[in-house]
Amino acid sequence: MSVSWATLPPLPDLPARQSPDLRSTATRLRSISVSNAKTEAVELIKKLPDDATLEDIQHHLYVLEKIKQGQQRLVSEGGISHAVMEQDMARWTTP
Repeated sequence: MSVSWATLPPLPDLPARQSPDLRSTATRLRSISVSNAKTEAVELIKKLPDDATLEDIQHHLYVLEKIKQGQQRLVSEGGISHAVMEQDMARWTTP
């Protein structure tokens, strides 16, 4: 089932303990996402080969969305350094 941004319910009122800026930021991000989502989808479709199927388009849109979610998560939760990742990889790949 496909959900349009336009059909999403309105943002709830924030409790008093939360910053009012959070609501304006969420509203702004939603409006940016709506306009950018359509533009990004059109640009993505233009880059696909002429024989691309609907399944191909869905897959590419899915991958693009997952990448964006990962980038947002990195900003909100932070990440780990390259050195730490190398240590982890060495630990995981060595018997």
